Amino acid sequence: MGHNEMLIGEALKGVKREQVIVSVKFGALRDAAGGWSGYDGRPQAVKNFLAYSLQRLASITSTLPRRGLIAVPIERRWRDRRW
Repeated sequence: MGHNEMLIGEALKGVKREQVIVSVKFGALRDAAGGWSGYDGRPQAVKNFLAYSLQRLASITSTLPRRGLIAVPIERRWRDRRW
C-alpha cells in the first residue's frame, strides 16, 4: 500500500505546501494477497498509518478514518493521537 501516495508525493515536489490540500484515508488492512482483511482504528495504529503517509507525502492537510472503524470510538482516537 502507499503506491498512490508515492506518486502524489513525487508530483508535489517543489510545490509550496500552502498551494495544495492533501487528504488521506487510514485504517484499512490488507492480507498477503493484497485483498482487504479489515480495519484498525486503534490510536497507535492511526499514528503508524499517518507516520508512513507523511514519509511519502511530506505534508497532510486532513485525515479521514476508513469506514468500519467503530471498535474504537472517535473520541478516543482523537484524544490519544500524538503526531
